Amino acid sequence: TRPYGDYGKAFKEENCRFTDARDGNVYPIVAIGDQIWMGENLRYKQEGDTGVYEVNDSAENTPHYGLLYTWNSAVNACPAGWRLPRYEDFEKLRANVSAIAASDEISEFTALIAKSGRWQGIAENDKMDASGLSTEPAGFRRESNPSEPFGYQGTASYWWGFAKEPEEGKPGCDFYLDTTGGGRGCFTGK
Repeated sequence: TRPYGDYGKAFKEENCRFTDARDGNVYPIVAIGDQIWMGENLRYKQEGDTGVYEVNDSAENTPHYGLLYTWNSAVNACPAGWRLPRYEDFEKLRANVSAIAASDEISEFTALIAKSGRWQGIAENDKMDASGLSTEPAGFRRESNPSEPFGYQGTASYWWGFAKEPEEGKPGCDFYLDTTGGGRGCFTGK
């Protein structure tokens, strides 16, 4: 889950950080165009919340990938002043990242992914993460397959957000970066 901030120009400074008062986790803040994003996935788990998971059920993964959330847990996990992105936020992010990618002569995918060595099959280069979002390939956790609940670690990153036209009972959608299908970097909404 990648929170979006409603802080306007308050975080336009270099090396700005946000400390979550609920648990002390510190997150980099990234300004892209006129948008403010957390530069890492959330690592917050409210006591008793059963919809929050460590990647591959391993605490060792949390510092790198953050946590994986069900929809209801994701909506409630954002700290004060932050929220899940709306469809329009992702569209604006895509336009801003597209401009960064064009100026650096790289793909949107390359501009968004972390230079961490965790993206399988991707050779690191110095143009990776030109956007500053440092997206890690945490994959996802699915409730529908208890025998194999985790998928796409190392090859995809999924972020919860609000759908453009929510269906009855389904207000959320996910947006993703993916190396596995339809070419690299399917940065789109479902």
